Amino acid sequence: MVKSANLQSSEKEKAQNIFTGAAVLTIISFLIKGEGMLFRSYLAARIGTEGMGLYQLIMSVYSLFATFATSGFTVAISRLVSEKLAFYSKKEGIATGRRILSMGICIAFLISLLVSVLLMALSPFMATYVLKDARTAKPLFILGFSMIFMAVSACLKGYLLGTGQIYKPSLVSLFEQTVKIAVIIFFFKTFLIGKQSLESFCTFIVTGLTLGELSSFLVLCIMYVLGKEKGTPVLPALTRKESIISVSKVTLPIAGSAYTSNILHTAESVLIPAMLEISMGSKSEALSVFGIIRGMAIPALFFPFSFLSAVVSVAIPEISGTGNKTLRDKKIEKIMKTVAVYSIPAGSIFFFLAPDIANLLYGGVESAKYIKALATVTPFMYIETVSDGLLKSIGEESRVFRYGLYNSALRLLSILFFIKSAGEGGYVILLIVSNTFSFLLCYGRLRKVSGMKIDVFREFIFPLSATVCECSIISFLFHSQTSPRWGLFKIVLSILSYVPVAFYVQRQKR
Repeated sequence: MVKSANLQSSEKEKAQNIFTGAAVLTIISFLIKGEGMLFRSYLAARIGTEGMGLYQLIMSVYSLFATFATSGFTVAISRLVSEKLAFYSKKEGIATGRRILSMGICIAFLISLLVSVLLMALSPFMATYVLKDARTAKPLFILGFSMIFMAVSACLKGYLLGTGQIYKPSLVSLFEQTVKIAVIIFFFKTFLIGKQSLESFCTFIVTGLTLGELSSFLVLCIMYVLGKEKGTPVLPALTRKESIISVSKVTLPIAGSAYTSNILHTAESVLIPAMLEISMGSKSEALSVFGIIRGMAIPALFFPFSFLSAVVSVAIPEISGTGNKTLRDKKIEKIMKTVAVYSIPAGSIFFFLAPDIANLLYGGVESAKYIKALATVTPFMYIETVSDGLLKSIGEESRVFRYGLYNSALRLLSILFFIKSAGEGGYVILLIVSNTFSFLLCYGRLRKVSGMKIDVFREFIFPLSATVCECSIISFLFHSQTSPRWGLFKIVLSILSYVPVAFYVQRQKR
């Protein structure tokens, strides 16, 4: 009886910790996304749509090299450390986790050093022959300095997540973003008064990004050192060789998938402006459309996802450490139910209030038509992103990798043969089709391996019907009110009117 009571108490305390962690992460994630959206509004006002396009072009190459430097380490170390802590005693688990971390950092450092040197050396070539815009050379060179900081930070974040310190990496991300934004705004106001060069703007933006990565690295190092437990050292359960093998076994499939998908993604990002330029006959217009869709519309659509990403960040280590498949599958089912109920109203609000959202965020309606079109697949985007993360947490990395290849092949073929003739409309259709295709693959696989059950009417049709009615009525009643303040009022009213529906669906038992 005493043992049973202690077990129940332990489970209750664990559930409470998960709930608290999710709540803290949600707040932090919202602050990060909110800060990011405000900064994008600031950038759009300063550098315009063409500048946003040029910036996105630079970031596409940067993200490719960053993927080579960091991919797989956070997930691998988080998963391995959480598994060892669950299997061994506390002290032995921590000692083993630290050894896994140290081996991960060694591997990440060597890889990121090579990537850093390559990016710096290849920046003129990438600018001239890949991006075909000389203005991108200097920013790419500067970004090379951030690779090592990013790689080591990825390992430290994985360790913190694996040891249950789930809110710390998010706090560091918030601090990092604040530093980036503060530095960039300082540079803009101090050094760019009266200057209109997009290259100068982009150079100072990437300098801020690099300094932000440095600040994140330093804070994570301090957190790790201060978090060390004092006392008699315990020998790790794994040797150095075993730790390297363990990290490599988990990291390589994830990294291989990320490398391939990011190479293809970068190819997309380079080809899209090129095909748009052929279709529209102007490089400036092509970069503007690319900047509006990739740099303004898509980030706006993913802003509400900050709430879901917090839940998933908490859930993945928890699911990875669950040995009981039945219990694991119940957790997955619960998460996906929440995702469905949350994502559907997000898509509806973006669809019906697209002009208000665009005007509120960017001070104009240039991005409104793209937000409205892509709102039709916003629920698919959210569900697919969460499904992808959950599949990776239960050992389905190779399957996710194949799905990514299929989707990228579809997108590349569409870009080459469709955007060239259909222009910006073709790009929007491509995004809708590819996101739907990816959703069907990932969500279908997650349902199959977890055996999760869904109530189509209660979890999809009913929320969709309710939110469409609410948003339609609000749009009709206040259609003549177009100021940003009225836009914010309509958005808040739409969210509040859906709360009873969400509460009702979540409370219903299967």
